[in-house]
Amino acid sequence: MTRSRWAPYALVAAVVVAGAAAYGLRLGLIEPEAFGHLCAGGGPWWCAPRGALIDLLHTGVLGIGAAALGAVATLARRAGAALAAAMLGAAALALYDAELGAVGFLLGVLVLARSAAGGRRPERRPAEQ
Repeated sequence: MTRSRWAPYALVAAVVVAGAAAYGLRLGLIEPEAFGHLCAGGGPWWCAPRGALIDLLHTGVLGIGAAALGAVATLARRAGAALAAAMLGAAALALYDAELGAVGFLLGVLVLARSAAGGRRPERRPAEQ
């Protein structure tokens, strides 16, 4: 089976879309002060899911998941796990979980880059004498 020459661009687009969606969630639902004030006194029905999301983000679950998927992708050399790690890492970076999110993102991107290169190692140059 041959790979399309556009496959690496599709992977990059998927990671960018995941990061942009997370950033949109951050700017649209989490950060607005008006929503925080509205939800402080009970508020509409969507305040409970918003609060649960914020509590979930404080646990660092996105970064932990990204780092775990990145480790699996690195050890098993699986492109699917690498893509998931990169996407989850991008989302974690946008949603306040930069420490482990960056680790997962980087591991995922490195495995994807290696996969896109066909698993080839760089050629060694003979030592100059």
